[in-house]
Amino acid sequence: MRLAILLILVFPPLVLAGDVFRTIEWQALLPERDQKAFDEAPPINHSEDPFVVPQTDQQEADSIQQQIDEIKRKRLSEALVSTRIRAEFDQQALRLAGFVVPLEYHSDNTVQSAFLVPYFGACIHMPPPPPNQIIYLQFSPGHKVEDIYQAYWLSGILSTQLTENEVATAAYSMQVKEVHPYEG
Repeated sequence: MRLAILLILVFPPLVLAGDVFRTIEWQALLPERDQKAFDEAPPINHSEDPFVVPQTDQQEADSIQQQIDEIKRKRLSEALVSTRIRAEFDQQALRLAGFVVPLEYHSDNTVQSAFLVPYFGACIHMPPPPPNQIIYLQFSPGHKVEDIYQAYWLSGILSTQLTENEVATAAYSMQVKEVHPYEG
């Protein structure tokens, strides 16, 4: 009995039967520095260069504000490709909703590996989200993802392992334990 308790203390199981996965939002994966860069980003003008703020007489006169905006644009550019992570999520049992982008799957539609992304079309039709907003997924044999247009709740063990391939770079990975269609 003492040996069993000692083994559990030294080598704790990642998930015990009946454990509850803590639900998090995508924003929680962003380190404070990256979240601040997104929050403080200067306005984007969609009719012109997206990183150029329209100039008015007042803005031209205020060179200090222009310098501040340039620093904010630089920080935003860095955050858009950031692989910085939140280390406290390493080896945590978590639940997150998103869209599955299959990378490897079998003829019966069972998925072997995929990316989880926060919005539809990421990595396929649009530029990918920042790496710290992409999770590389590893599935146990037999997991099916019936519809890639459907959002899913994925539960599993999150790690801070970086994964890079030709589709995208993911700053997190997850060993998937449960997949459920998103509701709510």
